[in-house]
Amino acid sequence: TIAKTYRRAIDDMEAGKPFNPDLLKEVSKTSNRGYIPGFIPDIPQEKAQDYQSTGSKQTYEFVGIIRNIIKKDDKKLYEMEVKGRLETGDICELMTPNDQFEAEMKQFTTIDGEILQTVHPGQAKNVLIELPKEVPVSTILRKQKA
Repeated sequence: TIAKTYRRAIDDMEAGKPFNPDLLKEVSKTSNRGYIPGFIPDIPQEKAQDYQSTGSKQTYEFVGIIRNIIKKDDKKLYEMEVKGRLETGDICELMTPNDQFEAEMKQFTTIDGEILQTVHPGQAKNVLIELPKEVPVSTILRKQKA
């Protein structure tokens, strides 16, 4: 996420476009230690690594990753490795190398065919989901923190 966002910012700058403030929102979706001035000139040394006064500003949490694509009855199901708690109806943001979009989690099905309303890593390692768009293996799912 960070590399992709920085790449977009650099490409925009090279194209002479104004800074896009949405890029800051994208960066804040990732886990971080907060932001510090680092070793910018004229910053006192004791503040250069002040990690205690800043906390994580992460607004989204990592909840899954697509591990396999299964074709069944003229539709595609995506096998998702569960990395966080999800409930039917949750809206997730899906991130591929070239796209980013939101999708509602309508149903979770175990590999054995059991329908679940809620999933979490301790309950089911992998579940099957349907998605509104095709995505590649290794697509990341995250949802907004409450």
